[in-house]
Parts: sequence; structure tokens; C-alpha cells
Amino acid sequence: RQLETSLMAYRTTLQNFKAATGTIVQARKEMTTQGQDIVKISEDMYKLQLDRRDQESAQARTTQIVCTLLAIILGIIAAVIITRQITRPLQETLAVVDRIASGDLTQTLAVTRRDELGVLQQGIQR
Repeated sequence: RQLETSLMAYRTTLQNFKAATGTIVQARKEMTTQGQDIVKISEDMYKLQLDRRDQESAQARTTQIVCTLLAIILGIIAAVIITRQITRPLQETLAVVDRIASGDLTQTLAVTRRDELGVLQQGIQR
């Protein structure tokens, strides 16, 4: 009788072991599948981040080029304006000086500037 009880307990334990082993095998398969899915998702996210980095880098490069071009254009415009503000009154002053040098002392020069060129024009006006 004790042998039968032990044998039944052994069979029950063996069946439980087989069931647990089957559950473990199934769990391992699921974990392997989930691990592979995680690896694939990680690779996809890595590629997405690389693409995003490349896009942001290209956008930053484009912005930098546009800003540089705008700065160059504004610099050229400022240089032209400053040059005109100096050369035109200077040419007018030189024309008056040439006439005075030719003997025409009736020349008048309208002095509106208060900078160095205006001081020069006032000196000629005297």
C-alpha cells in the first residue's frame, strides 16, 4: 500500500514536472520572441534617431547658410549706403574747390552735415 502511494505521488510529481517543463518551454519561446521584438524596435528607433539627426543637421546647415548670405547682403548694402553718404558730398565739395581754384569765388556750398566732412565744407564756405 505504501508502495502504491509512493508510486502515485511519483506519477503526480512527474506529471506536474512535465506540465511545468511545457510551461517553461512556452515561456522561453515567448521571451525569445519578445526579446527579438525588443531588439527590432530598438534598431528601428536607432535608425529613426539617425534620420532625425541627419534632418536636423541639414536644417541647421541650411539655416546657417541663409543667415550667412543675409549677413553678407546686409553688409554689402550697408557698405554701399555708407560709401554714397561719403562720396557724394565729397564730390560736391571737390567741385566747389575746383571752381574756387579756377578763380570763381562766388560759389556757395550748402552745409548740412555736422561730421568731419561738414567741418571741411564750412571751412571752404568761409
